[in-house]
Amino acid sequence: MTEKAKAVIKAYYGKAQDYAYWNGCSTGGRQGWIEAQLFPEGYDGILAGVQLGPFHPCRALAGACHEPRCRSACPATEAHGRDCGRHQGVR
Repeated sequence: MTEKAKAVIKAYYGKAQDYAYWNGCSTGGRQGWIEAQLFPEGYDGILAGVQLGPFHPCRALAGACHEPRCRSACPATEAHGRDCGRHQGVR
């Protein structure tokens, strides 16, 4: 979606934008974490606050890094996979 928005901005103003930022809270904050994982090159900054629900770094990686297209971009997936749930007794 960001790439499409950038194309619209360029077509309308006749030049590319200077910067691209993500700002979101609640579900938007969660989406910001996912955007950071999947498309880090798409933004100059991401402000992701008050993520929806109980938040743990494993949750940020769970939605993004189980996608085959980004496994190689997520070196922490294996380590997080071993650690996720351990605090709840899950192996």
